[in-house]
Amino acid sequence: MYKLRFYFSKADEVKYVGHLDTIELFDRAFRRAKLPISFSEGFNPRPKLTFAHPLAVGISSNEEIGEVELSEKISEQDFISKLNGALPNPIRIIKAEYVEEKKSLMSLVKSAEYTLQIDDDFVSSDNIEEMLNKASIEIEKTSKSGKKSIVD
Repeated sequence: MYKLRFYFSKADEVKYVGHLDTIELFDRAFRRAKLPISFSEGFNPRPKLTFAHPLAVGISSNEEIGEVELSEKISEQDFISKLNGALPNPIRIIKAEYVEEKKSLMSLVKSAEYTLQIDDDFVSSDNIEEMLNKASIEIEKTSKSGKKSIVD
């Protein structure tokens, strides 16, 4: 078995597709692209496919990480071109590489960088500057039971 790590972008209207639907989307794309993916054994075989971390609905990404096990080795460039041909346009495979890593993909992610875009009509730049200069930002949080508490 060959473990291939791939990096992909998820933007535009596809940002509203949830994590489980993204897994299903890739499953179908692998089948359409006729890539030699490995499947789990048992009554309901699933592709051996993992993602580094689930992306929240409504969040777009320039670089997400996934891994797939292949039953035969193909070139990284062939993998990218076949899979990009089977995926919807807002999702693009950026690069791919074979790895020997035994650790889980989630344990390898050490950090993430976020960019927040706020409409000027929503909040003024003075309010943002004031908020960023605070040592802490406290908000009132309501639990499911209705209990209210102040959290930083």
